[in-house]
Amino acid sequence: MVQYKSARCKCNYKVNKPIWSGMQGRVQWRRVWMGVRVAKAAARVVINLEWCKGCHICVEVCPRDVLGIDEASFVRGFHPVSILRQENCTGCRQCELLCPDLAISVIEGAQ
Repeated sequence: MVQYKSARCKCNYKVNKPIWSGMQGRVQWRRVWMGVRVAKAAARVVINLEWCKGCHICVEVCPRDVLGIDEASFVRGFHPVSILRQENCTGCRQCELLCPDLAISVIEGAQ
């Protein structure tokens, strides 16, 4: 473990040795700030079904498979998006940022 001292804020942070990920030659670094890892608060996804047009872009870009297509219902000519695994949401906001109709909101820290 390598320890660096910051000249600006007079605080220490430690960086573990690089971990070889094996994917496309990338090297990943894990950082520990002041020796404490902070857990990210859970996020909640809210879908406005009135605005959703069923393009399913959000389903494709979600890295944790939180969203899915509701095959059981057929509304206004398409299968709407539903929330399958709310507990897996990390709050990356990819679904919210890429939704063309702004039908998705991600609320951080909500249960």
